Amino acid sequence: MEPELKKRILELFVKAREELLAPPIFLRKVVIGEELRVRIANRGLTLYIPEELIEEKERDEIILWYFRHALAHVHYCPYDVATMYQLVKAAHRELNDWTLAYFSFYIFAETQVDYHFLRNTYLQTPKHIYYRFKRRPSGPDRILYALYKQLFKKIKHHSTDVLIEDLGKELATVVKAPLSWMRKVKIIANILRKTAEKKLKETSDKSLDRYISSRFIPLREDFSRRGMTDVLTYLGQIRDEKEAKSFYKYIVKQRTEPRDTIEKISRHIKKSGKELEKEIKKLAPSPALQSPGQGLEEPKLPSSLSKPYKKPPKDAIADAVWRRYWYKARAEKAIVEFIQHSQRVKPTWAVAQYPDDWSVEDELEELDLEATFQEGPLIPEVNAVKWIRTPSHLGQVIASGYAPSTIIVLDSSRSMMQVFNDAATAAHIVYLSAKRKAGKVSAITFSTNYLSAGWEDEDEIKETILSTKLGQLTILPIHEIKRLANLSDESTFIVIITDGGWQNIDDAAKKLSDLASQGHRVVIFHLLRGWKYPKSLALLRKLEEIKVIPVAEPEEDLKGLVLEEAEKTYGTIY
Repeated sequence: MEPELKKRILELFVKAREELLAPPIFLRKVVIGEELRVRIANRGLTLYIPEELIEEKERDEIILWYFRHALAHVHYCPYDVATMYQLVKAAHRELNDWTLAYFSFYIFAETQVDYHFLRNTYLQTPKHIYYRFKRRPSGPDRILYALYKQLFKKIKHHSTDVLIEDLGKELATVVKAPLSWMRKVKIIANILRKTAEKKLKETSDKSLDRYISSRFIPLREDFSRRGMTDVLTYLGQIRDEKEAKSFYKYIVKQRTEPRDTIEKISRHIKKSGKELEKEIKKLAPSPALQSPGQGLEEPKLPSSLSKPYKKPPKDAIADAVWRRYWYKARAEKAIVEFIQHSQRVKPTWAVAQYPDDWSVEDELEELDLEATFQEGPLIPEVNAVKWIRTPSHLGQVIASGYAPSTIIVLDSSRSMMQVFNDAATAAHIVYLSAKRKAGKVSAITFSTNYLSAGWEDEDEIKETILSTKLGQLTILPIHEIKRLANLSDESTFIVIITDGGWQNIDDAAKKLSDLASQGHRVVIFHLLRGWKYPKSLALLRKLEEIKVIPVAEPEEDLKGLVLEEAEKTYGTIY
């Protein structure tokens, strides 16, 4: 792209930004794309512009109006993730369908910005609308076109189905009506529900999913220094899996790089799988089995059957990428609640923890001028910095402490699927607790085979491995646990979250006992909900060196029990 064009686009961006009260955002880059759209991450806006638009006579006007449109979503509607999600949930209550609920919200937010805010602010039709519907629309965009044709009569005419045309008229009546935002979204949702019942291709699940996944609605959090942290706070509050997956797909995914994560994990699995297979060949063979299934609930299998994956499990890694965000957010929420409920001492003074944006609503004394001027001239709500402070109890003392290296082992077998979400959240609680205390962490997720991340692997890899559903047999990779323990220069804290149905229980129990006698601390969180293995549990409880914590109600109790054990191990978590 020519430098002159880039310069001109920057000028248009600055103009739109100034008109909308200068939100703290910059133009990161301009990219040639298939359609006109924006993407915002870490306060930087990327503009995707089609080749054909560059040659348009009114190119500058169209781009200026599109910048106004994008920034108006933050300035006016939906403003922030809290408002957005309340509106989406209101639509869902009418539909019981998350994809259709997000589509209802999208229609509402787009028309609020274009028809109400921009049209009334500038007293003219936003010119990016003419460009948007210059070509004949397809898929769900036909519904948007039918609606916009009723709102803006001068946009180009395209022939549409009678049903879609009538739908546009119904929606336009709602958009124009002086109703509350919540009421409008609910009515739009009800209209779309009736349309979806007619099985039109424009409202098919696949078509809507693809459409909404490609639409980016800017939020106030995109302009914040904390950004994704605040967005993920809402993800952590969600308990239903379908709801969480939809939130990730339509809000979080557009603000992250899932492909990069999948490629990184795939490379790790291929590389580590080959290396670990060489290590396994050096091991002595597992003891011969006396008789399959003798005295136990599951047929016995040798530990040697448990091998590292040499290629990514089909679809499991892509699934784990979104689960990682959900489980981590849930774990952070659980830790915060645990800290809040465990405060017993009245704080006497505060300690600066991390910087955040200083706004004009904050106290002037909170503004850190030295940190602000390091980022350039003082611009309120752009580079002005304050420090977030947390209470300190009875003064502050520099103290040394010990945070053991931790091996987190998560059972991801078929029998665990009913409680996997709670088990994986608990694994992330242990992981975050150890990281907060600067302890080293390794991670294993196992079923028939296993995924492993060593002491020096990236956090992203470990977190994704602790979020992976495998759903096969249950063979504890005791040889991998021993290998990681032996690689550590110190005694380790080994946490196993499982239902206890190990098909190599005899060999695994003996070797875990050996590890405990060598000074490693072994704690097993035994989940009692779902499949039952009383004889396996009885065998584990005979091992005096190993602590077995029964968890009758994982959904209610597991997080709290894990947090209590983490605090015993690491001291005060925060």
